[in-house]
Parts: sequence; structure tokens; C-alpha cells
Amino acid sequence: MKDHERNRELKGESGPCFPVVRIYTDATGTTHFEDGVIPLHRAGPIGSLSDAIEGARLRFRRTDGDYDFDWHPTPARQFIFLMNGEIEIEVGDGEVRRLAGGETLLLEDVTPPGHKTRNIGESPRWSVFVQTDAPLPYRRRDPPVVT
Repeated sequence: MKDHERNRELKGESGPCFPVVRIYTDATGTTHFEDGVIPLHRAGPIGSLSDAIEGARLRFRRTDGDYDFDWHPTPARQFIFLMNGEIEIEVGDGEVRRLAGGETLLLEDVTPPGHKTRNIGESPRWSVFVQTDAPLPYRRRDPPVVT
């Protein structure tokens, strides 16, 4: 899947879904990407909403354009909502992805080695972090149906 295709309306799911790119650590300590979703439910004229996630801690961040952070785990299980700009992330299995403003990450790689992150471009980047230990309605994205 091309990076820009992750953020489009998801078809073939069991209802509307919010796309999320997850970074997790497997049983051997290697980090990986996984494409997933947060299921949404029709909420009338306001659109579709997810179930509420309790106990969230919120942070806002500005990152300089030359941001290039070597291997590091996330300090806590958290969502990152990219507001602008573009980043490149590498995980332990060698996969590298670019993510842009408007995309959402779920970071669960709380043990080393974690992942590497660098800014693409020279402009500052803005993001919102939401940390939570609560159960999440996240699920792995259904594989595309081949016809």
C-alpha cells in the first residue's frame, strides 16, 4: 500500500473506520508496522464516532525541521496525530514508511530498540500526543478483498 493511500476512506470494512498505523514490538523484541483501524459508529447528522477512550493524557509538540532521532522506544503507549509536515520512520524489521500531516500513529513499542524518526523537509512540524493505558477499540485492518 502506498503511503498516501492509508488515509483514504476505508472500503470493505464492517462499517466506517478511522485509519491508524501501529508500531509494535513482537515477542522477539523486533518492531514492526501494522495497518489498523478504529471502528466508527454512525452518530446521526454529526457523522461517525468511535467509542470513547478513557484516561487519556494530552500533549502538544513542535519539532524543528532538522529533527532526526535515532533508535528510541515510545515513552508510553500513545497515539500521535500528525498535524502537518512529513516524517520518515524506520522499525526494527527494516521497513521504512513516510507519514504526513493528517495521519495517525499508535505507538506501542515501549521497550528498546523502538524506532527511528526523522523530519522530511525543513519546516517545523506540529503533532498532538495522546497517551492512554485504557483498552482500545483498535483492530488490525482487514486485508483487501481480491476479486
